[in-house]
Amino acid sequence: MNSRLTLWLVNICLIFGIPVVFAEEPAQPLPFEQSQVVATWEKYEGILTFGRNQTLALVDDGCNLSRPEWSSDVNDDYPKVLVTYDSVDGDDDPRHEGRGYHGTTIGIPSSVNHEGKRGVAFNNQVAVIRSLECCHCNVKDSKTLAKALAWVAKHHRKYRITTVNLAPVDDLAHDEPVPTEIDVQLAKLRKLGIWVSAPTGNHNFTNGISWPSSQPNCFAIGAVRPGTNTIYLDRHKKVDLVVPAGATSSSNAILCGAAMILREAIDVSGFKWREIDGNLPEAMMRIFQKTGQSLKDDATGLLLKRLDLLAAVDFVFEKSAQKSKSSSDQKPVATDGALLKSSSEAPEYFGNNNYDQKWKSVLKTGIDTTREYLGNYGPTNVYIIGQEEDELAEASVAEKIIKDYCKCRHPNNKDNYEHCLKRNGASLIERAKDGSTEAYLSYVDFTESPLAELVFINPHGFPMPYLYTRGIHEYTHVFQRSYPQTPTWMTEGGAEFIAFYLGGQHEWVNFQDSMRQSMRMVQSVDPTEATIIDFEDIGAIERDRPELKKYYRHLAYDAGVWGVAYLIHSSSTRKVRHYTTRFYPMIAKLGWKDAIVQYTRFETVEGFYDSLQDFFGKPIGEQMRLLEELR
Repeated sequence: MNSRLTLWLVNICLIFGIPVVFAEEPAQPLPFEQSQVVATWEKYEGILTFGRNQTLALVDDGCNLSRPEWSSDVNDDYPKVLVTYDSVDGDDDPRHEGRGYHGTTIGIPSSVNHEGKRGVAFNNQVAVIRSLECCHCNVKDSKTLAKALAWVAKHHRKYRITTVNLAPVDDLAHDEPVPTEIDVQLAKLRKLGIWVSAPTGNHNFTNGISWPSSQPNCFAIGAVRPGTNTIYLDRHKKVDLVVPAGATSSSNAILCGAAMILREAIDVSGFKWREIDGNLPEAMMRIFQKTGQSLKDDATGLLLKRLDLLAAVDFVFEKSAQKSKSSSDQKPVATDGALLKSSSEAPEYFGNNNYDQKWKSVLKTGIDTTREYLGNYGPTNVYIIGQEEDELAEASVAEKIIKDYCKCRHPNNKDNYEHCLKRNGASLIERAKDGSTEAYLSYVDFTESPLAELVFINPHGFPMPYLYTRGIHEYTHVFQRSYPQTPTWMTEGGAEFIAFYLGGQHEWVNFQDSMRQSMRMVQSVDPTEATIIDFEDIGAIERDRPELKKYYRHLAYDAGVWGVAYLIHSSSTRKVRHYTTRFYPMIAKLGWKDAIVQYTRFETVEGFYDSLQDFFGKPIGEQMRLLEELR
């Protein structure tokens, strides 16, 4: 529809008080259809968020931020433009200067969510970075480009930057890399697990591609003529993937959004990407290439793969063995003989001392806050292992961590100790070096007395101050391990509730906002397909109904946290404190089902579940009021 006509119709609607609703449509209809973006939205609606909690860095020639696409995003709970930076002038004003024009629109295919028009990862946020005067550049621009990339590396955790659209092109045919200042920064970003890709150029070169797409550690993205399987524009053996679009800059923008969706799919499904490659961006590209459609370029004889986003996401979910990152070793307690005990001993901390100790301080603060609230249980060992630069490069540093870990697990069994050194202990270091970010409870029941291990690998990868709540969540699992078995949703939901509740009291997170986001996740799941009841036993899901594993986050964590809130609200006192001081002792005496009946107004557990499911269908305002009634 003509934009002037659209504006006229909107104004008429506003004059007469008629609600304005825009139909949702792809930012680039034919390329999105051909790349299976639309099909991915349709199939994984409610399972994936399509970019939420990820930020795409747009490294280009600046942006006009007054454009409505960037100033009036559909999502009103967070801004589309999260942060800005100008590496040319060294300030935070990314407006175009001189010949600049391109950066205002380069983010639309990947990120727009305005007036019904959607980019690939339409719920993402963007970091707008002006890195040069004009996108049609020269290798002499490498200094300011390198500065822009260094800024991303420095701030990626703070702003949750997972992906970089490196948009400039020098419009030349390079058949070999051109060494410049950006190479060090590209290598660093690849090591950090951040996707960086660039367009190859639009001159129909067959003997080379534009800089910086020609460089190592930068994926080179070419084009397919939309609606056909004809490879065109600049291509060369360095090209990693081709995407339907009218220009390679659009091809790359579409792929950047696709990379954000694939990353989320890997996270949600628990896909073991290290089995493909030890580096996450490399593993993602290999998935895109493995699942893409094979095309032959007649002009060069090259065999290239065309993006098929649905096939890539399907591959991840179908091949995945779901494993919760937060509590990957959490197992139900079967008997009182395997319980942790109330203890006067504080947790013992292990790790590499050359890792920035502020991360230990944050986690210890979260853990100690939880101990003060719940009490002290154990014995508990806390392992904080991290590498921001090369902290684990020295063999003696890694060796000490491994030996400490294995000695605590196998103090009296030399054979098991030696085996641990080579396997479980060594794995901690490997995962840290690979850039994995993990937080989990490992429950050791083969020692003389059971032992709780809280393991935090590269905690600097978690955003701040959210990291405080990961210490709370995991130590709550230690408390739970001092009582008999509870259903998976109560275990994970309870730990998340305490994390939100204590985190809110200390202003590390917003309790109301955290609960609201969890309810959105709950309501994204069709209750005819799965409900919280299905997640009483994650082991049974993995064994008997693996197709439901994709809802682990939604129904074990997010429905679980609301299940716990509803449980507390249904008690006679509605006091949060009584959930741990009264309800858990009832579990020890009666088991969790009878404890629910005694603790609440419900005559049966089935009555509780029915009422909770009805509550999930209520308006969000009514749901949020329940929280205000807790004491």
